[in-house]
Amino acid sequence: MYDEIASAMSSATYLSSASTTFDFVPAASAESSGERLVAQHPFYAGAELGTVDEIFYETRHPYTAGLLASLPRLDRRAGPDARLYRIEGQPPSLVFVPPGCPFHPRCTEARTPAPCATERPDLTGDGAGHQAACHFPESARRILEA
Repeated sequence: MYDEIASAMSSATYLSSASTTFDFVPAASAESSGERLVAQHPFYAGAELGTVDEIFYETRHPYTAGLLASLPRLDRRAGPDARLYRIEGQPPSLVFVPPGCPFHPRCTEARTPAPCATERPDLTGDGAGHQAACHFPESARRILEA
């Protein structure tokens, strides 16, 4: 049913969308999601926005990197003890949203207390349309390289 609604909305507005749920595999819908992809979670409003290639190969938000790192990879051999990446902790309360970046309590790249725990990051970009709401967007790559 969600696919039918999304398709109707896309046709009516000339927009495409992708959503993330706990059982959603981003790679499965990247090909059909159109030119733009939004990697977000309701708790982390607008974590990252960009083309499919920008999101998958030039990740700029630790949440997006964590999602990608949690996917099984067929292009890499893993040992018998290999484990998928896990984003630690729990999503924040919608009633008591933490100050600063809403992802900072779970972020392995957060710098606290400032700025991550005190200032909410703006959605900023590289000038070409790839945007991320992170104080240190360059740090997201470390999660994928680990």
